[in-house]
Amino acid sequence: SFVAKSTDYMKAGSFVKFLIEHYGLPKFKKLYFNSKIDRDGHIFKVKGKQLPANYLKILLKDVYRKSPQKIQMEWLKNLGFFL
Repeated sequence: SFVAKSTDYMKAGSFVKFLIEHYGLPKFKKLYFNSKIDRDGHIFKVKGKQLPANYLKILLKDVYRKSPQKIQMEWLKNLGFFL
């Protein structure tokens, strides 16, 4: 539905803003340009091979040197969900 998609875009925008403000644009660009994700959220094939389902988690850890769970907790804390 439109409302669900709007909420997803707001969450994604909030997370991207957090990554850029807290870790810098160069790291976000590295994540973005290596993400291999299409507009529908599907992982691309590279040289005919399907990337693993956890590819983005691996990439997040590689770029930010923290687990995706740790980054998510920092983001939620930044939003005021955890005090």
